[in-house]
Amino acid sequence: MLTSAGALRKGGPPALPDRPATGSIFDDPSYRKRAEPISDAPLSVEDYLDGNWRMVEIAKDGVQRIVVRSLNGVPGDVTFGNAVASFSECPLYDFAFRVDEEGRLRKLRDDTLPNASTGCPALPGISYPLETAPVEWDALRVLHGDPELSIIGLNTLLLTNGPFILVLERTSEPPLADL
Repeated sequence: MLTSAGALRKGGPPALPDRPATGSIFDDPSYRKRAEPISDAPLSVEDYLDGNWRMVEIAKDGVQRIVVRSLNGVPGDVTFGNAVASFSECPLYDFAFRVDEEGRLRKLRDDTLPNASTGCPALPGISYPLETAPVEWDALRVLHGDPELSIIGLNTLLLTNGPFILVLERTSEPPLADL
């Protein structure tokens, strides 16, 4: 069942003030059916990823519902290029990557990201247990967590890691405009 980020947790107060999920990709339960593995992209994986992407929203798939947080107010872009992933507002956390045969974005370095935002004021917050709403910092944790990559068309990328789903939308032109 889909709920807004302010949905009541079992036996507790709302995690956040109520925010309608209107306009969310998660409003349409068929989003999972429309998502395709990145290997089905009409170009090579590297060409598909190349460019700038805006963080749109992050969801946490809980025990009984999906809890969504909009990231529309987060400045900056995620960029994939030359086998490096970066978030323009937090260059401290850039990392080299490869996409494996299973369609996962794999970091080439084995370092872990802290649970709390450190050195990245654009993405505040502390990650909490599954029952709470996602925070902005969780977006970077997804990016660094060897996420599975799925696509919806040429301009929407889903990164899934455990209970988290990060939605990115392309802000630059697709590599091949005639697709």
